[in-house]
Amino acid sequence: MSSFTTVFDGHGGDECNIVGVEALPRHIRGSILAERESIRKTINSSRNISSSRAGLHSEQTEDAVS
Repeated sequence: MSSFTTVFDGHGGDECNIVGVEALPRHIRGSILAERESIRKTINSSRNISSSRAGLHSEQTEDAVS
């Protein structure tokens, strides 16, 4: 769980604080969700590369032994 604290200098009145409380979490959550698929693709891509390298490594080891 996360929490956010904001400080306003008062020039916008109470409306600034209300907008911040309502909008900030929504925008942060939206940004995280927007990046979710990109992060997932990157992780899966790195797993595929690691698997491919592991397969190449084991083949090289078998060739060297035989």
